Amino acid sequence: VEVTHVALPTGKVPPGRPIRVVHISDLHCEGRPRLERSLPDLIAAERPDAIIFTGDAMNTPAGVPVFRD
Repeated sequence: VEVTHVALPTGKVPPGRPIRVVHISDLHCEGRPRLERSLPDLIAAERPDAIIFTGDAMNTPAGVPVFRD
């Protein structure tokens, strides 16, 4: 798991109220869990306003239950 913080300044968001976005990608779940169970706590610790998932959820159909969990 890699957590990277990036600030993207814009005049469209009022100063003093940043919007926190968590972007999740490339889980590539397998039939057995690896680091997936740590994700909910890691994400919650970031206190996001939005969560975006952009794909590569699983490698095989056996990864579906792990991804759903």
